[in-house]
Amino acid sequence: MKTLSNIQTILKDGKVTITADVVEQQFTHPVQQVTVGFMAAGNPHWIRHAQISQEAIFFKRLGVGFAIPIEEFNDKVAMVIEPNLTFPPRYRKSYNPLRVDFDSELTPVLQWESAEEINGEWKPIAGQTTNVLDPATVAKGAWVRCVASSDAGNTTTPPMKL
Repeated sequence: MKTLSNIQTILKDGKVTITADVVEQQFTHPVQQVTVGFMAAGNPHWIRHAQISQEAIFFKRLGVGFAIPIEEFNDKVAMVIEPNLTFPPRYRKSYNPLRVDFDSELTPVLQWESAEEINGEWKPIAGQTTNVLDPATVAKGAWVRCVASSDAGNTTTPPMKL
């Protein structure tokens, strides 16, 4: 069945652009869970169906149609259009204090910050936007933390002193 794959969604100025590869794919569990029939606008005798299974959303007519895998639709379309369908990045404790990991369905933007005092003014550390902090970019004794941001919100790691 023709299937959308490698979906890319851009939301800009209230408009959505979706691009994808069209590939042939077989589904393991194409059993419908919900079927909605609707008539073609130009010919009310041609019934089409929108169906959903645990794997995909299917649009069919007389056994011919296409599918959008649910995981791709959820991750690459629905959450781009409505980020509140997911949660802000969640910090996952690490045993390496110079490395941070986050659980997030949306790819977070990372920025390490430093401050002279724990309650001081936090400033971004230039060039430190990955999950591993280069200690050479921070003065010894400074406090550091990492901020992870996505369209669903942001999370800040607990501060630590270097």
